[in-house]
Amino acid sequence: MSGTTTTLAQALNPGDTVIYATDLSGWNTASGQYGNFCAIFGYKDSTGFVYPDGQYTQDLGTFGSGTNEKTNINKTNNTITLTSAYSGAAHPAGTKICQSKQGSGYYYP
Repeated sequence: MSGTTTTLAQALNPGDTVIYATDLSGWNTASGQYGNFCAIFGYKDSTGFVYPDGQYTQDLGTFGSGTNEKTNINKTNNTITLTSAYSGAAHPAGTKICQSKQGSGYYYP
């Protein structure tokens, strides 16, 4: 696993604006577009097929853009503040998430 892969410390539900993770120590907080998205493993397509971990991820949201890039990652509290409320399906604590350079696309560690 990459250092940008962790798990949800609390369930993530529609309307949430903060993602609670177990360990964000390896996440990139430098400037630039790389790693501006949080994505979740276990992407399922319309037929019910679940893609293997590391091949495809589902976008959970963007956590900073422009002058606010990466400032929404709090490595002390292990929280990610999203720029808009999460609107996807609910995910239980323990679900694997990763930092990604694009949403709804291939996983980039």
